[in-house]
Amino acid sequence: MSKSKLTELIDSLRGELMSGAYPPGSRFPSEYRIAEKYNINKTTANKAVSALVFEGLLTRAGRGSGTFVKQLQSFPVNQFVYIGSVQHPYYASLVHGLQQAALTHHCLLSIVAPAPDQLSYFLSKLHTTKISGIFSCNYGYINAAPIPVLYLEEENIAQPDLNNHHYVTCDSYQGAYQIMHEVLKRHHRDIVIPFHIGCTPGRLQGFYAAMQEAGIRDVEERTFWIYDKHSSFVGQRILQKMLQQYPGLTAIVAASDDDIFMIIKAAEQLGIPWRGKIAMTGFGNVTGISDMLPIATVDQHPQLIGQEAVQAMQRIIANPKLTIQEHLNTELVGLEYLPILSAR
Repeated sequence: MSKSKLTELIDSLRGELMSGAYPPGSRFPSEYRIAEKYNINKTTANKAVSALVFEGLLTRAGRGSGTFVKQLQSFPVNQFVYIGSVQHPYYASLVHGLQQAALTHHCLLSIVAPAPDQLSYFLSKLHTTKISGIFSCNYGYINAAPIPVLYLEEENIAQPDLNNHHYVTCDSYQGAYQIMHEVLKRHHRDIVIPFHIGCTPGRLQGFYAAMQEAGIRDVEERTFWIYDKHSSFVGQRILQKMLQQYPGLTAIVAASDDDIFMIIKAAEQLGIPWRGKIAMTGFGNVTGISDMLPIATVDQHPQLIGQEAVQAMQRIIANPKLTIQEHLNTELVGLEYLPILSAR
């Protein structure tokens, strides 16, 4: 049975429980009966029951004593709010993960993106609601005490004690270090970095660390800062500056898929051949960019970040003295698109 079939079985059994087909305290069908009813093996039935136990819908009374339906809590158990944009595919995937996990844990998630000058007013109103936790992206430090705030992206958060803020995010430094290391492994040394001012500083630090280990010292000179919104004009201007200073460049390593997309678009518009000649890398594995162009990139797994963040928030609510600070691993994709140069 495939994973999708297992998911269908879990959904079906969950639906029966939520509909009241099995009253609280009653014995739930054995895994043998479930396997027989759905024409599946007992191992799959066991996985489905275990998932429902994890969700808090069932409880196992002990070896050989059976599985029983738990008294369901009132819905929702908790109400959360996500403060941030959902327009970009990355954030849409992040919020999808939040929503999935919230519903699994019988919670509700609201999504808002107030104007920066309205943020304080919005936060003041939250204290009149039943919101029990806040997730935030790209809004800087949020003072909503006593409501806990969990940040979903590495940011420069200006608050008195940085060590006590909660976050669940990807390890941007490690992801950047690893992809630059892969570029260097393929003997690229004429490398430039277009870096948008809004990107996470940890990515630039990761790029620099890998380059310096390879003996490249002028890392700051090889960094071309992007201060404006992405546009054809900005892309062409940055690319022309990079080529003027480094006419023999063989690799352009960007801190976001959006940045490398702008550079590639500029190259196409200027008639500069790059496919198979210049290594192009991004960061984010954004749908519509990395799946359409021959680039290497870093998958941050935003959906997983969202799912893990909900579980972390549940732990924070249960234990307010807890501090959650988690960096999730990233994954390199598209490495086959990196040209391999001859060793010097």
